[in-house]
Amino acid sequence: MTRNTQLKLFSQLGSEPWANGAGRTRLIHSHVEGGRGAKRDVLWRLSLAELAQSAPFSQLPDLDRVFTLASPGPVALIVDDVERSLLLGESAEFRGESTTKVELTTGQRRWALNLMTHRNLCTGTTTVHHFDGQITLNPAEGVVAATILSGYAVDGRGRIVPRLATLILGDLPEYVIGKECLAAISSVRRR
Repeated sequence: MTRNTQLKLFSQLGSEPWANGAGRTRLIHSHVEGGRGAKRDVLWRLSLAELAQSAPFSQLPDLDRVFTLASPGPVALIVDDVERSLLLGESAEFRGESTTKVELTTGQRRWALNLMTHRNLCTGTTTVHHFDGQITLNPAEGVVAATILSGYAVDGRGRIVPRLATLILGDLPEYVIGKECLAAISSVRRR
């Protein structure tokens, strides 16, 4: 049976607190494998974190993280005492065990796309593409998701993919047509 590409709209995502309670996140997708109960492993997880105030991040052992700013910046991301200023579409990779915090330079709420991968099972990347016209997303190349950060896009079925919406790929390639589109393409590869 072939899995179809899913469209996850921002307005349909539920909100949950961060593990440390310092913020909130909206889960886009969690890919779980293995047996039942405690024997199941989260292979990868994609979410949108709400950055409403400066806050520390939860420490998440055994996970690798890719943080991509999904709204206008700047925000300061401080990982193990090294500060980096990020703008829309810029990413930072770090280990889940790292001491990490975000500092907002203005009082406006921001959103960040977070790809988390289980370090012992897979690796993950997020690359940002600016395009006008068509791009092809191929799961055979490891692509698992595409999140629209700005602009306008339509998928191969004619569905509108608005800002902060995500396509979770199925088994077959998917094409997206964009107009002044900035998309974060997340890929996961097994070790």
